[in-house]
Amino acid sequence: MPSKIASYCQRIRGKRELSIIGLVGLPGSGKSTVASKLHSFGFPIIVMGDVVRREAEFRGIKPSIGNMRRLMLQLRRERGDAVVADLCIPLVLETGSKVVVIDGVRSPAEVRRFRKLGHVILVGIFCPRKLRFERLRRRPRKDAPKDIRALELRDEVELSVGLGTIFALADFMLINDGKINDLDANIEKIVRSIA
Repeated sequence: MPSKIASYCQRIRGKRELSIIGLVGLPGSGKSTVASKLHSFGFPIIVMGDVVRREAEFRGIKPSIGNMRRLMLQLRRERGDAVVADLCIPLVLETGSKVVVIDGVRSPAEVRRFRKLGHVILVGIFCPRKLRFERLRRRPRKDAPKDIRALELRDEVELSVGLGTIFALADFMLINDGKINDLDANIEKIVRSIA
């Protein structure tokens, strides 16, 4: 581990309050890439979409785009707008870490719920739609969009639950259009801000 990263991690371990780095972005924007880079600093990652996919598996629902969209909305109707955050909280606490990365925060209600645990830092990740579509098509997942229109519909659902609001209120904004060196430098700034 480079000495600069080690010094950040040492300062973070001395923190008293939990910090949650919430990654906010539309599908394919690069949340997983940013999460992976943050993981290299030693921060555990919790993927909110994985929690929904586990719930789908539990309910015997196949992981298609339409099914995941319907399940996400159904969960919110059944148990409130913060339901996915509620399902993530035990996972956050199990890490025992002072900094946890949450990949896929979507609504103000989720942010409010996470703020009950500690300090929340929102990181908005932007990527143009065409590039997001290309990235999603390369993923080895069954819920990849078949065409741009399918991605537009998925975006609309994500925005309808509040993603646009928290994206606009992000503490940091990353442009993920393929310039990895810029992305790395900006991620380091985020880590410095919490160290």
